[in-house]
Amino acid sequence: SKGITEADYKNAIVTNNRTIKALQDQKNIVQQKMLTLNKDSDKYQEYADQLSELDKKIFETANGNAELKKSIVDLRFEQFDEAQDKLDDLIEDYGNLRDMMDSDTFYNDDGSFTDTGLANISLINKEMDAYKQKISDCTAELDLLEKLKKNGMVTADEYKERSENALNKIQQASKSLYSSQQNLLDMYENKITKENDLLQENIDKRKKAL
Repeated sequence: SKGITEADYKNAIVTNNRTIKALQDQKNIVQQKMLTLNKDSDKYQEYADQLSELDKKIFETANGNAELKKSIVDLRFEQFDEAQDKLDDLIEDYGNLRDMMDSDTFYNDDGSFTDTGLANISLINKEMDAYKQKISDCTAELDLLEKLKKNGMVTADEYKERSENALNKIQQASKSLYSSQQNLLDMYENKITKENDLLQENIDKRKKAL
């Protein structure tokens, strides 16, 4: 489906709707003619065959529309899925980079952050941004699902599966976001603890000097 846009699908649906309307009109004409004929006559049978052929075509065209609607929905969700995959890759990259860092090298002797410590903070912030984006995208997906459900563009099963999946992702991302926030807090708490320890050490040294 690469290169086919939502507009292409919508145009095809409009064309199909016109076809269905034309077939319905033909069907009405045939039915009108049948009213004047004897049910046992050959002509009546001929029209009855035409009628069943028209019904078949209407059914096939309507089916085609259902497929086209599904393609539109798939196309929209494809964009969400691709965005989620990209975010997952980013989060994994940030995690790998953080794993390579040694937490013993995050602080200078005076308690201030080293370049490595600052790099770790930057990665945690980027992680948090990615989790927030995941939550925002999944929320937008839930809104779209509601809209599509109202317009009869998704089946009940699709709606259920997609909604549960999006809610699950929001839950996971929220937990991960909380965990990243804790990591960030820990970095600053450790910094304050180290600075306080150093301050206390200096006070003790001065006391001894007196």
